[in-house]
Amino acid sequence: MIGAGLVGLDAVYGLLESGGDHEISVIEMMPTALAVNLDAHAAEAYQGLFEKHGVKFYLSSKVVDTKSDGHGSINAVELEGGTSIPCDMVILAVGVRPATAFLAGDPASPGSGVELTERKAVKVDDYLATNIPGIYAAGDVAGLSGVWPNAQKQGEIAGYNMTGTQWPYTDRFALKNTVNFFDLLSLSLGEIKPREGDEVLSREDRNNYKKLILRDGAVAGVILQGEIGGSGFWQHLIKNRIRIDKLGKSPWKISYADFYGIENNGEYKYIV
Repeated sequence: MIGAGLVGLDAVYGLLESGGDHEISVIEMMPTALAVNLDAHAAEAYQGLFEKHGVKFYLSSKVVDTKSDGHGSINAVELEGGTSIPCDMVILAVGVRPATAFLAGDPASPGSGVELTERKAVKVDDYLATNIPGIYAAGDVAGLSGVWPNAQKQGEIAGYNMTGTQWPYTDRFALKNTVNFFDLLSLSLGEIKPREGDEVLSREDRNNYKKLILRDGAVAGVILQGEIGGSGFWQHLIKNRIRIDKLGKSPWKISYADFYGIENNGEYKYIV
């Protein structure tokens, strides 16, 4: 398996569940598995569980070549530094990239004229319109987020705007991941890597690991491993950059009750 992200480990987990005498190696350029989803400490918990089931990890490793048996099948993967890993099959799980080369054109074609971003995604405005009138983009190709609910919402809004309405796409929060391997649950929201000046708080017991990243009094990111129930309010705080430093209580004691009020008609609402 080349790639130790969520998709790669999900495939490895499926192979383990399928039974059989599999010898699985995971190759990852980053120094930890699940580097996009979790911090090193939370990721190491999963790596340990996979290793207990016989999976071998090659972290901070880069694939530079493959070897063929001469009959069209790969029989080894070569790593930078000279390590050779024998194999019967290679699975690639190295991320999603929008297929936009056909829009850019080539020397024999002038291309579509649709503007792309530096990451080769289609550039769109707040209404998901491209620089070419009448052409819209939604989903992975727009490069705004990599999660299904956001892509679905983008398609809906783009469709409405194609009919002549002017609905902006505002819900761009996509920094949410859930992980569940070997019955160990994890949830990450917002940013998982602190910036200079951030305050990082962590707490751990036998069954749980929690981490908060605080920036200018507001929550910038949360990692929960073990018990993740009742965590929805953290997403609201992160999306809206709501400060918690004025509550006068420990961040670990914050709950829904600190942010809920009741409208005159009896409906619940968030208060800040």
